[in-house]
Amino acid sequence: GDTIINVGTIKLTGSVNTATDLIIASGATLDLQASQTFASLDLDGTISNTAGTSTLTISGTSDLGGSITTSGTQDYEGAVTVTGNSTLTTTNAQITFDTTVNSETGETNNLTITASEVQFDGIVGGTRTLGAISITGSLDLNQAISNATSLSVSTTSNLGANVTTTSTQTYTGAVTLSTDTTLATTNADVTFGSTVDGDGTARDLIINTGGTTGTIQFVNTVGANNNLDAITITGNLNLDAAISNTTSLSVSGTSNLGANVTTSSTQ
Repeated sequence: GDTIINVGTIKLTGSVNTATDLIIASGATLDLQASQTFASLDLDGTISNTAGTSTLTISGTSDLGGSITTSGTQDYEGAVTVTGNSTLTTTNAQITFDTTVNSETGETNNLTITASEVQFDGIVGGTRTLGAISITGSLDLNQAISNATSLSVSTTSNLGANVTTTSTQTYTGAVTLSTDTTLATTNADVTFGSTVDGDGTARDLIINTGGTTGTIQFVNTVGANNNLDAITITGNLNLDAAISNTTSLSVSGTSNLGANVTTSSTQ
């Protein structure tokens, strides 16, 4: 059956039936102080954690239009629809999306996440565009982010799929390519704040800004720890640290070379 919270705050310190569908209206709060699995989630309000420990698992679909805070993990096993700008927070624990993540039809909603690691195992924005995806923590990307406004990641990124945004992409921590990867924007910058490497296999890195005004900035070394294969840039290059152990490099726009470039093939 359904558990519906329309107004006020309800504190949950024990467990409920895992077949329960949870509905939280705008302005209402579930103070979750336990580890709990629900069958589905329709969130317009808040899930908080004011005391104790909490984890949240949603075995079916989730409509996210509010904020969720847990001390432990959050696992969304079914399709997620972001129905409003949403904030997900853990206390140094992982948040996992096992399948697709999309905005509500006709909307472009932001997703702000604070976690030790955010893992996407389904396509993000495949049918309906997300807004800004802001991750405080690390990113483990196993399926494409195919349509979002922007992406920012504060620590490490394991890129096992492509990323397409209309605006900027910012990878502040070390980036590891675990497959050949394409990063695409619409005349917007892609910034790497730390090292960029393969995963032990030489990987292609294709970056396409979709025009002439986007700049790709490498602040730290590229390929120094594990080889990359071909680096292909459609846009401008701003190089602040060396590119090494790379098969080739091509840049369609301007290049500001502030460090050495070493390739085994063409530049």
